Amino acid sequence: ERIVPVPIPIPQDVPVPVPIPVPQPYPVPRHVPQPYPVPVEHPVPIHTSTEVHKTDVVAGTPTGPVLVDRAVTDVRSNRVH
Repeated sequence: ERIVPVPIPIPQDVPVPVPIPVPQPYPVPRHVPQPYPVPVEHPVPIHTSTEVHKTDVVAGTPTGPVLVDRAVTDVRSNRVH
């Protein structure tokens, strides 16, 4: 009786060991991009009233949007005439 050695198949796709992340003793500061104001082509005028009135009539002009009919609503005192 002869013992024939069985060839052991060598796996070609050897799984690469995944590196385990080592916990760091201090938090790594991450650069968080801060939002910065982007200048617009026509700046919108800021009213003193925080509410946006749906009765405001706004027209687009070369200098920017302006309130056309100030009799519709008074944004300075937040009153409707």
